[in-house]
Amino acid sequence: MNLYIVTDNRKIHTSFASLKKSRRHTVRFLSPPELSRTSNLISGPSLLYLDAAAYTEKKLFSLVTFLSSSALTVGVIDARGIIADVAELFYRGARDYLGPSLVKQGISPKRLIRFTAASLPGAKKDVSPKAGNAASAPSVPLAKKWEDLTPGTEYRFHMLFLELDGYQNINQRVSETAVDTLLDHFQAAVSHILKPAKGRLWIWNDFGGIALFPLSVKMTSVVQVCMRLLLSRRLISVDQKELKLLLSYRMVLFQGTTVYRERGKTGRIISDSVNTLSHIGLKFAAPGHFYITEDFYRKLPHEIKKCFTDAGTHECTALYRMKRPARY
Repeated sequence: MNLYIVTDNRKIHTSFASLKKSRRHTVRFLSPPELSRTSNLISGPSLLYLDAAAYTEKKLFSLVTFLSSSALTVGVIDARGIIADVAELFYRGARDYLGPSLVKQGISPKRLIRFTAASLPGAKKDVSPKAGNAASAPSVPLAKKWEDLTPGTEYRFHMLFLELDGYQNINQRVSETAVDTLLDHFQAAVSHILKPAKGRLWIWNDFGGIALFPLSVKMTSVVQVCMRLLLSRRLISVDQKELKLLLSYRMVLFQGTTVYRERGKTGRIISDSVNTLSHIGLKFAAPGHFYITEDFYRKLPHEIKKCFTDAGTHECTALYRMKRPARY
């Protein structure tokens, strides 16, 4: 296993001392300026860790998004605990987070083996259930009613990833105020359409986020409101008057577990399910499309099943894509 550690802090080197002694791993330290010259040369089983202290938060998040979309496995070293919203790192594609206590005690070969087995594409898994399978976490309680949830407790939810497409250059074309107005309108429209299935926006970062649905809501009902959301894009676009844009967004519906905290207080949440869902949305989902996992597809009545087609798999998760009308 090749490890690339991007840092200009020599104290970070000691955290990887045991890995440097291991014959099974190669550890190379890079300065931040060296990263741009090296990232496209990294190949084979490799992990790339970014030192959070070497970048501004905005630059760090942008780097994680860019490197993850380039099929690199990215982790973040946060020796000083300066990242306020760790969940956003995973939403943007990070695979690992090394916080202050872990950096202080050092990264052992055993931890690396466990991490690569669970997270590295193509690696053998230690657990048999597929990601997105409702049976993968039998000991985690179901989130049945919003009012019964206790912040800080892990629950199983229906989860929806959604993100606006083509937003990368929008700030160069329109004013920041207009963009903020557009996002407020879009979030309000999403919340309104998801409400009949008790769906709520939970995490929101820039141009996309994750919504949660209680497990007491039938899978078919959740799929139906999501289908309605995709088909409502022209109405949502017309209703917003600031920008004359025809909105496009991609969505992925998934079932998984996460520690629940109220919206706006999710900064320290680390969830494999949120991580997996975000990877599907960012790396697999095509613009303007809606996907569901096999768990949802199996539960649908025949009339609704006909609206979906096999879309293949991503990291062992079987996915089905909604068929769109000709004049979508």
